[in-house]
Amino acid sequence: MTDEIKGYLDTLIPPNLPKKRRKELYDELSCHLLDREDRYEEVGYSKEESLKKAVEDVGTDHEVNQSISSEFESLYHERAWWALIPAAVILLMNYSCFWFDTWVTSADFNDEPTPAKALISFVMIFICAGFIFFARAKRFRKMLVGTAVANLLIGGTVLICFYPQAALYAIENVAYYLIGRFTPFTVPNYGFPTLFIYGSVACTVLSAVYCIIAAIRIKKGQARPIGNLRTKAIVLGVCFAAVTVCVCVLLPRAEAFTRDSLKQMNMYTTEESEALSGGIEPNAPYADAAVFLTEKVRHELSISK
Repeated sequence: MTDEIKGYLDTLIPPNLPKKRRKELYDELSCHLLDREDRYEEVGYSKEESLKKAVEDVGTDHEVNQSISSEFESLYHERAWWALIPAAVILLMNYSCFWFDTWVTSADFNDEPTPAKALISFVMIFICAGFIFFARAKRFRKMLVGTAVANLLIGGTVLICFYPQAALYAIENVAYYLIGRFTPFTVPNYGFPTLFIYGSVACTVLSAVYCIIAAIRIKKGQARPIGNLRTKAIVLGVCFAAVTVCVCVLLPRAEAFTRDSLKQMNMYTTEESEALSGGIEPNAPYADAAVFLTEKVRHELSISK
């Protein structure tokens, strides 16, 4: 590569590109310029004139610089420290659950989340989802990686996965309430006190996996652009807000329904339960007895109402 070509390429290629990409562009454009220079020399132009006409064919500094910048802007204009923003916010939200008291490690360890605490948890989930949606739409690989690292640190152990717990607790209880109140099916939600905890871990880990896959696809150029970005963002936001409002409004009713069911269950002594069972053997599985008694409680609650 001659000094003239190198000087031209120095003014042509944006300096903020990574070294590897700059080298690729240097090699590609210098070969292109040398080929054109050789063609002009073959038809009789001098070396200086051939180089000048080859540069004119490639384009002016501004035109080519703009073309290169626009082509690789989506991949290389992101700053490395941007990855710290979602990571810091998510970790701060997670540990702020201590201050807001929105974490539930088990049904017997902490108070039941109120609708306000569930709302705070939903807001935290929305913020995390917003980081993921924004980074994916803008193709910010580093931001996706930062979000993935934070969620992996949170979801790596049950003991520190706090911010989704209250929301998933509310969703779980409302789902059990709707099933038990308006369908013929019976779901004894008091039998699964830690389901929302493991659900929180699953949500954070799965979101981290999605971020990693999306970052890899963006780097390889396989990620498709998101069409109708504003419309999709509005629709998803409205749907999330509707679910949040419905769950928070129904949560007190769901907890009251659960308390009434447990109260009715506790009213029966062992002897009364055996008498009511109408044929359940003493050594029958606990699940069978629980389902039977739950049906009895539901029947009595429906009569009382």
